[in-house]
Amino acid sequence: MKILIIIFSALSFLCCHKKESLSNTIDIKELLTKNKSLWQVDKVEEKQQHYFNSKIDHCFKGLIKNIKGKPAAYFLYKKGLCVCIIEEIKFKDRKSLGAAYNTLATEADLVRKGPRNKFGEICFEPREDQFFYTISKGDALYLLSEGNSYNYRYEGGNDSVEEIIKRDQKDSNELVFDDIYEFIKNY
Repeated sequence: MKILIIIFSALSFLCCHKKESLSNTIDIKELLTKNKSLWQVDKVEEKQQHYFNSKIDHCFKGLIKNIKGKPAAYFLYKKGLCVCIIEEIKFKDRKSLGAAYNTLATEADLVRKGPRNKFGEICFEPREDQFFYTISKGDALYLLSEGNSYNYRYEGGNDSVEEIIKRDQKDSNELVFDDIYEFIKNY
């Protein structure tokens, strides 16, 4: 009988612990709103939409499954221009979240770090739905983009988005979305 009680207690702990680790998702809207002055952002706008659906469905059909509710997209504006888009997708289980994160993080790294002349080797279309960073926190996946208001200045075919970001951050810190990525990732 003691053994059954110990086993039941252990199973109850594991079950509750698993739910707890999935529920520690950050309140992204509050985080962005509270810290918008840090990035000199004028406005944070939320829309209930799956912003990156076209790219994900085009490149990785059926990847996003077992989600809670509809995804939300957050648009951050600075001087009237959208400087960052963050899509939040909440998952019902860790397996679905892990599969989506692994695939989309790999894609984001390839897009961001790959040389321009190799864009054909990754799923780069459609352009307006491109994300460059992926974060997993609690039960949510966050995809980040520059908001399509930035014009990348390539210096030849071997140049990458990551190298352009590094140069621009060193010169004038024109980009905001990579600062927001670092903040959320380390939060």
